[in-house]
Amino acid sequence: MRHGGDPAAGAALYGISRSDWLDLSTGINPRAWPWRERVRPEAIDLERLPAAGETNALIAAARRAYRLGEDAQILPVAGSELAIRQLPGIVDPVAFMDSSYSSYSAAYGDSLRRVKELSDVTAEESLVIVNPNNPDGRLLSQQAIAGFAAERPERTVVVDEAYCDALPPRSSVLPLAGAASNLLVLRSFGKFYGLPGLRLGFVIGAAGPIRELKRRLGDWPVSQAAIAIGAAALADGAWRQETRGWLAGQAGMLRAVLKRQGVAFRGNCPLFTLVRHPGATVLHRRLAQKGVWTRRFEERPDSLRIGLPPDEAALARFEAALEYALAGRGK
Repeated sequence: MRHGGDPAAGAALYGISRSDWLDLSTGINPRAWPWRERVRPEAIDLERLPAAGETNALIAAARRAYRLGEDAQILPVAGSELAIRQLPGIVDPVAFMDSSYSSYSAAYGDSLRRVKELSDVTAEESLVIVNPNNPDGRLLSQQAIAGFAAERPERTVVVDEAYCDALPPRSSVLPLAGAASNLLVLRSFGKFYGLPGLRLGFVIGAAGPIRELKRRLGDWPVSQAAIAIGAAALADGAWRQETRGWLAGQAGMLRAVLKRQGVAFRGNCPLFTLVRHPGATVLHRRLAQKGVWTRRFEERPDSLRIGLPPDEAALARFEAALEYALAGRGK
C-alpha cells in the first residue's frame, strides 16, 4: 500500500463489504470536526470562484490558529500532498530523513537521498524532515531543527508537520517560521480535523519557495468549500484543545491493548502507533480476515501502523481481532 485509507482494496480478497470494515490504516482523526453542524450551507458557494478576500480570511484564520507572526508567509494549498509534488525544482538537492512517507519518493524519484541522522546531511543538500515521523512517530525537537537550519542558512529545511496538530504546540517549529529565512513548514488540515476529502493544507515560512509555489499553483489554490470549512474549523480553538486531549486518551487505550497482548510498539504521535512483530504480514492478513484494515509497508516487513479506533466498541473489536491474529501466529 502506498497510502492507508482504502479498505475496498481488501474487500474482494476477504469477502467483506466496505461498510463492514474497521479502517485503522490511516493516521486520520476518526472523530472529525462537525462541519455539517457548524458551517451554513450558503457559506459554501460553488457557483463562483473564491474571492481574494475569502482566501485572505482563510490565511488569517490559519495565522491565528498556528500563532504565527505577520512576518511568516502562508500559502493555502489543496492538501500538503500537492505542495510535496511541487518541491522538486524549488528545493534541490534533498536529503530525506528516514520515513515511509511515499509522496516524497514519488516526487523526487532517484534523486532523493535517504539519511538516518542530521549529521548525515552534506553541506550541499537541503533537508526534508517528517516531524512527527511516519510511521514510527519519531519527533525531533524544535531546538535541534532550529540549530540545524541556523548552521546552513543557504540551504532550505522542509519540515512536514502533517501530524503535528495532534501534539502540544511546543512540538512545532512554526514559531520559527518567520524569523528563519530557510525554513519551510508543511501543515496538513485533513488529518487532525478528520476531513481529508476537503483537500486543504498550508505551506508556511520562507518567502522565496512560497513565492515560487504560488506562481506554479495559480490564482485559486483552494476551493470555496475548503475556504469556508477550513476557516471555521481553524477558528474553533475549544474543539482543537478538547480534541488533543481525546486523541491522547484514545491513543493511550490503544497502546494499553497492545501491551496487554504482548505486542511491541512505538509511538510519539497520538494519531497512529507502529507495531513491530516478526510476523507483521501474517498479522495484517489475519486482522483483515476479521474486517480490520491496517497499514503495512513493503520496505518494513516487520511493521504495521495502527490508527485510532473511533470508540470503545471499535477498540474492543480490534482487541478481539488481534487476539485471533496472534493465536494463529504465536505471540
